[in-house]
Order: sequence, then structure tokens, then C-alpha cells
Amino acid sequence: MDHQHVLVCLQNTLSPSNQVRAEAENQLKQYKKVDGYSVLLLQIVTSDQVSVHFRQSASIALKMLVRKCWDRRIEYVDEELALSGQAQQPKFIINDNDKAIVRTNIVEAIIHSPPSIRTQIALTMEAIAFTDFPTNWPDLIPKLTSYLTSQDLKVTHGALEALRRVIKRYEYLSTKKKERAQLVELVANLFPLLSQLFSALLKVDSNESAEMQTLLVRMFWSAINLGLSPYFYDTNNFMFWMSLMLELAQKDIPEQIQPADKEERPRFPWWKAKKHVFKLFIRLGQRYGDEKVAGDKPADRKFAKQFDSV
Repeated sequence: MDHQHVLVCLQNTLSPSNQVRAEAENQLKQYKKVDGYSVLLLQIVTSDQVSVHFRQSASIALKMLVRKCWDRRIEYVDEELALSGQAQQPKFIINDNDKAIVRTNIVEAIIHSPPSIRTQIALTMEAIAFTDFPTNWPDLIPKLTSYLTSQDLKVTHGALEALRRVIKRYEYLSTKKKERAQLVELVANLFPLLSQLFSALLKVDSNESAEMQTLLVRMFWSAINLGLSPYFYDTNNFMFWMSLMLELAQKDIPEQIQPADKEERPRFPWWKAKKHVFKLFIRLGQRYGDEKVAGDKPADRKFAKQFDSV
């Protein structure tokens, strides 16, 4: 595959000329079925020698490729054949070797990419995790755990972004027996470490710290959205997390560090973090504020009774 030609095509997708842009997009569609294309896109995304604009284009192309061609459970339609009325070809799937290379390197891609690219790669990882984790990706959590303990805030931030995408997988799946057991294990193994990280971040007043705390709050939401794990039935664990949330919610935000335009403030990292805390408090109140609606599990009813007395 011609690395330089792919770069030219990515560059031309940003062209103001409709014809140039259409030709580039058509050429990239042809590359989509070539072995090694997904790996090349990831290499472009992580290359410091490539303009950030082209890296961002590559990250979007990779995201769309993975969403359509990673797993057979996602229906793939060849647009040109569909329009021509011809019979559909067997669905194209990225080969196993390319998948393995992408899985091996995507966490590092998230960690070392600028924010505009990091978001796209994190969404790509979410799509992969949905089908491959944990069976085909057993080393993911050990890798993320090692990065979460890094002294480099950028590395920890990227690891949190990646872990958020893994936990999000269970946000609406955790009532299924198999997925429920996986989530229980993840919470038991990771949330003690995450609570310590949360506590440390509360002492850091940077916008990046606020963004990382938002990720932690959202992970908590995903973990409890459809039910509590045994880890949270322990009053000490739950109350520690609530004390962290409350501290964040009550944190004073100096006027001088906030955007001068008040319409911009809802997007300011610290206010976004607070918003997600209050959203979480509302969810907990709806779910466990009344013992009568807490569910049939004795543990849930017992928790609701304790929650109501807090």
C-alpha cells in the first residue's frame, strides 16, 4: 500500500473543491478493503511527522472503518453496489493480524494524541472493546492499570479516557449475567485505585484535572446505571466515593479562571465536571432514594434504606 498516496488522499478530503474531495473519498473507500489499511491509518494518527489536520482525518477514517468492518455483527453495505442494484458481496472484515496490531497499539495512540484526535481514537477503541473485550483482549486491563499509576498526568489522562470507553460497554449491558459478572470484577479490581486517583486529582486545580475527574464521575455512572456491584454495598467504599463527589460539587471555582463570556461557562471543564456529579446524584436518588422502588434484591433494598438515611 502506498503510504504517501493515502496521505495525499487524506489531504484532499479537506479540499474546498467538491471534485477533488469526492475523488479522494472514493479512493479511500477502495483502500478500505486492502489488508494493512487500518494499521496504516493508526500509524498516521500517531506520527509526529504528519500535520495534525491529516492525523485527525486519519483518526476519523479509522473510526468509521472499525465501526463498519471490525465484526460481522455490524452490517456492511457496499454503497456503490447498493446504488447499482448489483448483488452484495460477502461482508469485508479486517483481518485478524491487522486487528491484533491495532489492539496492541491503540491505547498508546490515545495517550500520545492531542485532544481533538484522542476523542476519535477513544471512540474507535470503544467500538473494538464492544466486540473484543475481554475474550480477545485479555491484556487490556493490566496495561491500563500500569498507565493509571504513571506520574505523568498526560499518560494517566489517556489511560482514563481509554478505561472510560471500556466501562461504558457495560452501561446498558450489566443486567445480562455474563456481562454483569465482568463488570463486578472490573469494579472490584479497579475502583479502589480509581478512588485514590480521584482523591489526588481533587488537589490539582488545572483544567486537565477537571477533565480527568469528569471521566471518573462518568465511569462511576456507567458502573451503577443498571445496578450496584458488591463493591458499592460496602458502606465504606460507597461513602468514600460520595465524599469525593461532594468535594468536587462544592469546589470553589475562582472567577478569574473562568471564561469571561458566561455563555461559554457550561463548556468549561470544571462546570462540566460538576454537572456530571449532580446528574449522578439525581440518578442515585431516583434509583435508591426510596426503598420501595429499589428493586427485588435484598441487597438493593438494604442499600436503599442506608442511602435514605445518609
